[in-house]
Amino acid sequence: MNIAAIVKNLGPSQCNFFLTKEFNKLSEKSENSCTVFVNDPTVPVLDPSFSCPVVAFLPHFKGACISTDIYTTQQMLKNSSITNKFFYVWDMEWIIKRMDYNSTVDLMRNESLKIIARSKSHAEVISNFCNKQVCGVVDNWESSKLLELTRK
Repeated sequence: MNIAAIVKNLGPSQCNFFLTKEFNKLSEKSENSCTVFVNDPTVPVLDPSFSCPVVAFLPHFKGACISTDIYTTQQMLKNSSITNKFFYVWDMEWIIKRMDYNSTVDLMRNESLKIIARSKSHAEVISNFCNKQVCGVVDNWESSKLLELTRK
């Protein structure tokens, strides 16, 4: 299965640590092809066992893709070659920083976008914020649950 994620960078963060750890685990099986597209190439938090091209190569990707924030979700939604589009809400940015409510809710309510939450409590906050149910809950990029969701 072709599966990708889009991140700002792969530098030191909890999200990037678990993303790299679980994508390395997925990459061990030959039927999985993992890619992480980055906006800003940096030294990764862990050594990746998968390709890490810059986001300029995103239009050439076909498969399931997971964005990690509002900005990377916007990038992903502009791409027509991606078959399954997911937004893994790692941080609830609308709580942390000032954002335009209408454009953020419109983005999250996009019909082609499926939302993944980190926990049940996050799922409740997300559905309360944008009035859209999450497609699943995945703790720390757990690879088995991620594959299950992206194959549906």
